[in-house]
Amino acid sequence: KVPFGRENLLSSSELVFQERSIGSNHIGPGRELGLLGAGEFSGVSVQFGLFNGNGSIVGDDNDGLLYAGRLDYTLGNAEDTVSTYGEVDGVVASVGANAYFDQGTATNTLAYGGDFLLRVSALSVLAEVNMANIGPSDSSVDVPEVFADTTRLGGVVQLGYSIGAFEPAIRAEIYDDDRGVEDNGDVLKAVAGLTGHFNEDRVRAGLAYVHRQELAGQNVANDTVRVFFQMKY
Repeated sequence: KVPFGRENLLSSSELVFQERSIGSNHIGPGRELGLLGAGEFSGVSVQFGLFNGNGSIVGDDNDGLLYAGRLDYTLGNAEDTVSTYGEVDGVVASVGANAYFDQGTATNTLAYGGDFLLRVSALSVLAEVNMANIGPSDSSVDVPEVFADTTRLGGVVQLGYSIGAFEPAIRAEIYDDDRGVEDNGDVLKAVAGLTGHFNEDRVRAGLAYVHRQELAGQNVANDTVRVFFQMKY
């Protein structure tokens, strides 16, 4: 995984609603083939990576590279920052900042952001905001993803509380695919639901109501009620 975005770095088996926010999916990179170095010193962890930058772990389709770096400071047990479920002793707080630069075939992306995780007893709070500047580069070899410099913004705030085997949670998120225009790419999303953790958290099942609203352009009625189930070994 490219070291960018706290929610993006959480395992899919630790996501309370079993999916990441819109901003994490569209701004955060996925898995890449490359090299990753990491170190930890007195609560401060540093990660830096050099990757292919083409979204694949089996090859490369261009000469560009993706450079990524992340810095975290954690107060408390760092192992408690990889999940939002359960109770912790005392206070666990972690602040992170990260950035990456991706040289694509015809599009360059510079992304940066910060995040925060707080856990106190059974309460968990996660907040994250990321921004990406995307611009065309060499259009003689491929079609750029965008034809003018474009700024994208994504943010999420999530609040959860563990009660025995259950984790009620709410999440609010925004995503703007182009800060320069007002259209259906300006999205507000709110999720409220309950997740059950069974068999030592090897089985998760839950129910959530998802409200999605276009803040500009033409609003579309697309709220959903979702039932989800997950198993891991």
